[in-house]
Amino acid sequence: MNKNAKSIGPMDKIHLQIKAVPGEGNPQSESADTQMDLIYGIGSAGISPFEKMLHAKSVGDEFSLPLEPGVDNVIFGHLRHTLVHAIQMAPPYTLHITVASVVPALAQEIVRAMAQTTGCGGGCGCGCGH
Repeated sequence: MNKNAKSIGPMDKIHLQIKAVPGEGNPQSESADTQMDLIYGIGSAGISPFEKMLHAKSVGDEFSLPLEPGVDNVIFGHLRHTLVHAIQMAPPYTLHITVASVVPALAQEIVRAMAQTTGCGGGCGCGCGH
């Protein structure tokens, strides 16, 4: 880790590289590699446990997160839909997560991401695609 690298904090745009490795009992046998972008700290219910795991990490930091069926909603909160769509695998699995970039989010990115977490319904012009 670079000591001068920006660490993750509120309203940062984070790019993650994720490898999902199927756990015992998972019918899927192959790992899934994907990427995910998120804005830290925008959930209406507060910071999710997953975001707490990311807090203060910097580019290059890595961690693993084993998940059993039924806990993904609790761990990921408002990010669950984005993550499930990105990895396309149901638990049990272990996520191997690497922080690829951390930059301050632009105001438009924050608004778009907030609209996506609420399912804004479209027509708002935020670019969320709902």
